[in-house]
Amino acid sequence: MRVEFPEHCTKVIVALTARGRAEMDALARSYDLLNSDFQLQAYPRDWATPLEWLDGSVRSTVALPTPDASPPAGKLGYWHESETSYAIVTLLADGSRRFLRRDGEVVSTNDPRLLGQALTVF
Repeated sequence: MRVEFPEHCTKVIVALTARGRAEMDALARSYDLLNSDFQLQAYPRDWATPLEWLDGSVRSTVALPTPDASPPAGKLGYWHESETSYAIVTLLADGSRRFLRRDGEVVSTNDPRLLGQALTVF
């Protein structure tokens, strides 16, 4: 699949095959994880809870009972122990589980698109 970006903003990308749809779904879920982590790093502590912040700024988000739990399909899952220890979890259309977890300054993920990315806000 080749995507060319003209000088103006792309409005719609349509995947014509099952492989293309799976790739676009995986890309969107990677973006959800990265954007959620960014939002959690920047959220105003006096505005709302982190869960409410994610639910209003990223996509429909549910609380998870443990960091190893999975959200329902189509939802983002959020578990936290403290402001610096949390997990963000999503499911791909094929049921695969992807996560990004922070424990203090340690970041872990099983999303290959996020490996090697700068996941720290300076």
